[in-house]
Amino acid sequence: MNMKVMIILICCLLGFKAENHVNWKVSLVGAQAAGAVVELQFDGKIDNKWYVYSSALSVDGPMPTKLNLVASDVFELAGKLEPFKPKEKHDAIWEGKIQYFEKTAKLSQKIKLKTAGTVKGTLTGQACSNIDGMCMPFSMPFSIDVTF
Repeated sequence: MNMKVMIILICCLLGFKAENHVNWKVSLVGAQAAGAVVELQFDGKIDNKWYVYSSALSVDGPMPTKLNLVASDVFELAGKLEPFKPKEKHDAIWEGKIQYFEKTAKLSQKIKLKTAGTVKGTLTGQACSNIDGMCMPFSMPFSIDVTF
């Protein structure tokens, strides 16, 4: 393989890996105090003609959006990751109804605070194209401070 072809191939691979079709923001909603239940809220802005699968799927196959929290003395879980008003449609490939987001996505995870500190984790899933069906995984690590 000549050098020119190798450079083009490397640039294509780097561009593919760096492409992100959803941008997430995380916030902590609620009064912060020991014993308080607050929400980690995830707001995503999704590129036009792309969609993101919900955290609650009723079919096996597609990659749902998931939250992986680093265990800590700062909090304990108070429920599961909940999607806020996902769209739903029948999908012939997955042979059932899928729940997904277009343009914007909103999910929340309730946690019970125990002490001040830092909550760390990663939100993962996949963004898929409405045009050609191509899907790309995303992984958004985050860290948010809890202060009393």
